[in-house]
Amino acid sequence: MNIHQIAPDVYVATVYPGINVGLILTEAGPIAVDAPLLQADIEAWRAFTQEVAGRPILYTILTDHRPERVFGARAVGAPTIAGAGTLAYLEQLGDEFAQAEIATWREACPEGTGWLADWRPAKPELTVDGQITLHGSPSIVVESIAGAGPGSVWVRLIGTRVLFTGDAVTIGMHPFLQDAPDTRGWLEALVYIRRPYFPFDVIVPGRGSVSDKEATRPLSEYIQLARRRMRSFHIKRQDLSEVEALLPEFLDLFPVAEGQRDAVRRRVKAGLEQVYRELYSVEE
Repeated sequence: MNIHQIAPDVYVATVYPGINVGLILTEAGPIAVDAPLLQADIEAWRAFTQEVAGRPILYTILTDHRPERVFGARAVGAPTIAGAGTLAYLEQLGDEFAQAEIATWREACPEGTGWLADWRPAKPELTVDGQITLHGSPSIVVESIAGAGPGSVWVRLIGTRVLFTGDAVTIGMHPFLQDAPDTRGWLEALVYIRRPYFPFDVIVPGRGSVSDKEATRPLSEYIQLARRRMRSFHIKRQDLSEVEALLPEFLDLFPVAEGQRDAVRRRVKAGLEQVYRELYSVEE
């Protein structure tokens, strides 16, 4: 299993489809950050936790509302901690939409997602609107941030250099802008990470490799470019159908895996449209 120890009692798995997951061993019990989606991966993750911690996961922290995180967390079997926006998303998640998301994942990964047929939204047991601290060794701060979704949180491990960011940071891929409510705030969070006095420089992104602070810069540049292009659309009152013409420029900014070009193209287009709506709402 491709799981790396990045600090004492801190582990990260970057092998699962779609997202990274983490495990923090504390005096009170193991705390997971996000959860794998496929059934075999969930079972392997639970087995790994039992092996290194000697007991089941105490809590799973969800860094945002994305289905590939929310779906797997329930199957892991631990109570969940999530941002208030994630709770709002789950409360509004209609059964028809949930089943559509499930169908998408079952089509993409038919061998590992059969268990999703019986999945229903489960509310987090603890929600964060601001920040909370799980006291222990290490103490864990779960903090609301402006990121890729309305329920984004990051996870700071006090006394270490480790920061779990969720999709507020993705490395080497097109970011998930389509649900981002505040890209200006997101940019400010990325700048804050890069400040010399910010004590966390082992960055565990939501997707991609564990990196340092400077690895967040291409993401900042992407978001800044998206805001500039959509501001131009807003000022000129151009129709959103013309966003299509910008896609080649944005698709070239990060590599696209073979067979994923159509999906990434849709994600980029949806992200640009969301940035346009955000700017229009703010300025009007």
